[in-house]
Amino acid sequence: FSSLLPQNDLDSLLKTDQLGGGYVMLFDTEEPYECIYSPYPGQVGKSAEQLGITDKAFAGNTWYGFSRFNGEPCFEIFRFYELIEKYTVASIIPSSRMYHSRTSLALQTSLISLVLMLILCASATMTGRDEERLYEMINDPDQAEGLRSPIFDIILPSGRKTSTIEAAARWGSRRIKWRERSPEQKILWIVSAVFGLWILWLLIRISRAGDIPAEISVLRHIVDGHWEKGMNIFAFTAAAGVIMLAIIILTLLRIPVRLFGSLFGARGETVSHLILSFIRYGGTIGTLFYCLYLFGVDSQGLLASASILTLIIGLGAQSLVRDIIAGLFIVFEGEFRVGDIVTIDGYRGRVADIGLRTTKVMGFDGNVKIFANSAISGVLNMTKASSLASATISFEYGQDIAYVEEVLKHELPLLRAKNKNILDGPNYGGIKSLDESGVTISVSCHCEEKNVFGVSRYLNRELLNIFYKYRINIPYPHMVVTDQRETEQRPLEKDSEEEKSSES
Repeated sequence: FSSLLPQNDLDSLLKTDQLGGGYVMLFDTEEPYECIYSPYPGQVGKSAEQLGITDKAFAGNTWYGFSRFNGEPCFEIFRFYELIEKYTVASIIPSSRMYHSRTSLALQTSLISLVLMLILCASATMTGRDEERLYEMINDPDQAEGLRSPIFDIILPSGRKTSTIEAAARWGSRRIKWRERSPEQKILWIVSAVFGLWILWLLIRISRAGDIPAEISVLRHIVDGHWEKGMNIFAFTAAAGVIMLAIIILTLLRIPVRLFGSLFGARGETVSHLILSFIRYGGTIGTLFYCLYLFGVDSQGLLASASILTLIIGLGAQSLVRDIIAGLFIVFEGEFRVGDIVTIDGYRGRVADIGLRTTKVMGFDGNVKIFANSAISGVLNMTKASSLASATISFEYGQDIAYVEEVLKHELPLLRAKNKNILDGPNYGGIKSLDESGVTISVSCHCEEKNVFGVSRYLNRELLNIFYKYRINIPYPHMVVTDQRETEQRPLEKDSEEEKSSES
């Protein structure tokens, strides 16, 4: 019987090896929540505040979170029990000892996952003979021009060769075919898909955590947010969840916004680009501030940071504010839209994207020029109505003008039937100028702005063929050389006539 007595004291009853270096304490349920039992006698009789324990630990039946205990970060679980007397039982585990038993399992799982990921990436990026031939054609500039592929290779400043996507394809809605992607892009897509499935699984678990009591569900406890904000595993998990949720929401919002843009034409496309810019910037800033709050940054500090940011924008980023305001005016006043053909600062091209800060114009040579919204002025928009394509051609002096005009009257109407890009005309515009070696006439027709250059070249070619067909001579540059001595010795016409009359 005497051997059983030592097992009935508190040290024996509350001693456990399951906490991995932690221990159990008892606290009174009334303020100031004095420590009734601790394996360390120096802690007995001290209040929770003196021991560095938050008052939230005694606010309900169960609380757990991270805090510093005896100067060491610890994970603490407080539960209220009522047997003969009321007690709050605290289980305290040092953070450094929480995952000792799981380290080996985590390393094994990570290694297996890495091997499976490498196998998956290798199997997906293996290409057949046809795909290898297609990829070689994409990397060949001459053949890629005919394929119109958005994928091409570049050499980085470090000398490394990598694949990238042309600028116009980044802002467009066209999806790049799997067989056109490079191995690096395929691997990136696979890794993104795996992480996406993992995030989806986590969201399903979190959504089902609401039906599980917070006392037995860590996910429910994290979602409820009743834990101490700071640099702990709960904060990191919650921040990761917020970031993943923000990425998913931003990705899903792109679908209805792009659908809106496709339904309402060019104006809808422009507004959708602006909405996506707002969502991207606003979501990023909001997620950043909320994650800082989860890591224990004081709300007043967040407001102070926002005030400082506002001051910086007001003093040092005035051009940014001007760009954003100018972008809003461009969209809502309808000066130009995505898809319009414009000339800005002498650069002619199609509007590829209108963002909060910049407008991107893609020239007809495939290059993209980026303009700050506040620097855009004097825009020439050539999209609203049909444009005029013209061509000029000359014929020699001495050629019958009436004959040339009759030929053009007969042949010009036939040109429209040969080119579907001509909307009206071509029309004879009359004599444009009298040059040194011939008479220059003009011919013009109406077409869409995007076809102006092509139609002009077509007119030049057909006018030349018409002149060849009807043997209308085209003047060639020539020079008349005279001998000054012969000019001085040559008698004037008047003098020679007087000499002839006197002789007669």
